[in-house]
Amino acid sequence: MAWIKESIAKEFNAADKNHNGSLNFEELYAVTCKAYEHADLPKPDKESVRKSLYLNDKDKDKTLKLEEYTTMIMRYLDHLAEAEKKADEEAAKKAEDDARHKKPEGDDKKKKSEEDAKKK
Repeated sequence: MAWIKESIAKEFNAADKNHNGSLNFEELYAVTCKAYEHADLPKPDKESVRKSLYLNDKDKDKTLKLEEYTTMIMRYLDHLAEAEKKADEEAAKKAEDDARHKKPEGDDKKKKSEEDAKKK
């Protein structure tokens, strides 16, 4: 867990272009665009980033401090992990349902052979 927070801090410091210890909207938008690009996602719209800034700006100074940014990213990672877990569970359930409803290998050939034998 410590390495994740270290990575977040490193990303934060790289995004903090004016080195004032907080990310303003422009800096947050730039780091968000970079993350989306890295994940092969379409560029985020500015309003969603502005909303993230507003929702995570606990002291309401219109910037994110490292602690606020870290909390935001950790929540996002938790959300991704939950979504992935849910997708894995749904895939496992589908595979289980498919296996339960799948005909055993060779049943179609056996049935066709029996039908052919009845015709003769």
